[in-house]
Amino acid sequence: MVTASSATRMGVRAGLGVLVVLLIALGLLLASAAPAHAIAQFQPSSFLPANGSTVGVARPTIGFTYTDTVPGPKRVIVRLNSQVVFDQVVPQGDVRFKPGFDLSNNTTYAAQATVVGSTTVNSYWSFSVVAAPGMTLTGDCMECHTTYPSAHSLDTCSGCHGAPWPFSYHPNTGPGSDGAPAGRCVQVGCHGIVADTSLFVHGSELYETDPYAPLSPLSRYRSTYPCTYCHSATYPAIPRHSTAGLEGTHQDAIGGSSCEECHSNSLIEEHARFPLDSEFKHQCTLCHASTRVRVQQAIASSDTRCDSCHPNLHNKSWSYPDYYQWSTGFGDGSGTPLSELGSNPLYPGVHGNYLATTAKCGVCHSVHRARGDGVKLLNTAVATCAGCHGAGTSTVTELTVSWAAGGPHRSGDAAQCTVRSCHLDNPHGAGGSQYAIVAAKLLNPATDAALAEAVADPAASGISVADLNADPASTWDEATRSAVRTGYNCNQAGCHVQTLLAVLDPEWGETRYADYDNAYWESVGGRTLANGGYVAKTGHLSVAEAGATAFVPVTSCVSCHDQTDSATGNGATTVSGYTFPHSQTAVGDSDYPGRAYLWMGYAADAGTAPTGMSSLEEKAYDGACLKCHRAAGGAGGVGIDF
Repeated sequence: MVTASSATRMGVRAGLGVLVVLLIALGLLLASAAPAHAIAQFQPSSFLPANGSTVGVARPTIGFTYTDTVPGPKRVIVRLNSQVVFDQVVPQGDVRFKPGFDLSNNTTYAAQATVVGSTTVNSYWSFSVVAAPGMTLTGDCMECHTTYPSAHSLDTCSGCHGAPWPFSYHPNTGPGSDGAPAGRCVQVGCHGIVADTSLFVHGSELYETDPYAPLSPLSRYRSTYPCTYCHSATYPAIPRHSTAGLEGTHQDAIGGSSCEECHSNSLIEEHARFPLDSEFKHQCTLCHASTRVRVQQAIASSDTRCDSCHPNLHNKSWSYPDYYQWSTGFGDGSGTPLSELGSNPLYPGVHGNYLATTAKCGVCHSVHRARGDGVKLLNTAVATCAGCHGAGTSTVTELTVSWAAGGPHRSGDAAQCTVRSCHLDNPHGAGGSQYAIVAAKLLNPATDAALAEAVADPAASGISVADLNADPASTWDEATRSAVRTGYNCNQAGCHVQTLLAVLDPEWGETRYADYDNAYWESVGGRTLANGGYVAKTGHLSVAEAGATAFVPVTSCVSCHDQTDSATGNGATTVSGYTFPHSQTAVGDSDYPGRAYLWMGYAADAGTAPTGMSSLEEKAYDGACLKCHRAAGGAGGVGIDF
């Protein structure tokens, strides 16, 4: 029997039950509507140095790859043995940097990467630092061939296996022949049981853990052979070199001279002794991975003379040149390149961003060895841009430009560099751009205003503050930096305001004048222009794009504006050897002698040598486009199959 009181209790219970259900539903609704926490994801395979690996350099590249569920850059902190070595806000993706100090030899480092977002996520790995021996020829192939076995070629089987018995197991002709060509040796099912045949060769480390890998006649039977077993005169088709051969190509010219009292006649032994105050001695990459023009030229010409890389040694008191060189070692030229010394890498160029730990002044000024007829302790008697940088002038800088008469902006007149508002009228960068790569070239700070729209939307434009400041997180190369700072410098107010000259993303556009001469017309051809003459514009890409119908890659402005000048350049540190963006008349040897309008040539296709534009009318020729967008011989491209 249900009484009034029991009915009341049952009603209360039912009401509470409904309330609980409603609260649960509300909670689920709120939970579904709440934004997800940012969770960073690390890719362990991307850790540099690799987890558990050993490196032999004092300042290895450290890095990893991370992504986050919430877009945008995040603060990243990296610690080595609890010491913070990196703390910056960087875009998602690859993070790469080198520590600003030498790591300790014979030390294992515990690395910790932290991404700070809505949540903080850590990841850990470790690596060891053990100083590699100097450039000694011990006969241990692995000292130089450090990518073995992953980079070992397997396309020369017949070099050994085409030899007489016992190695000619499967002759291509005669009794027992299977007729298989040499290229099938390592196919799956025969000499190889994994698809990636680059992972195994004779005597690979793999057989230590898997007796069936690699499946080859040698290591199948758990026997290993030294590299020199195949790489020897017995098998002439297999590449090889001898220790004696290397010594012979690395001998300098001091044999029998008094120089041998202090130095070795062997370039290998001599360089392997240095640096004297470090356990990390020079390796082969000191020369063979060098970006210094002198070193590259010496290697290319097999020039082993000391002064081919170390000019002016012992020719002046204290053995030092009168003026330093930005791209060569300070002092006698053999040390760290000046551009890499102290804080210089963070603040490129000698014209500004001076700190106690940058080293720039000595490139332009000499305190006690200045040129007698120079000005302000400079190595030139003309204190203008062209006085130092004009191709063909006597100057200490390697950064030279074409400034001969014959071109726009009244080229040939040294005063026009600053009058035209392209550059600052101040060699020290006072009042210059806030962005390092713009300030490095003394470009007018009006460039910053031109960049404002792109910087405000880096995800769409591809241009960020980190890129403009050459931060370690930036992936730009020097060609991209050159295209951006040049393009936006020309886009400054009062100049080429109706164009967009630097484009890194094909879908990016910016507000520009519709018509420079009639910028405030409200109607053109019956169509009303937005904002009284402003429209969104874009332009030709300044970098390569996947899928583009082009047969010549785009790397920077000079991919199109390609008039060369042998008298210009700055080695490997900038886009060099071209007249653009200065005079249109080369000082040295050029592919387009005389004036080339728009600094460029035209051609029928990518395989035809271009002809320089010699008049205003030729600027409209289709050959300016076809030289890149039509294949050699007209085999494809614009007007053929596109």
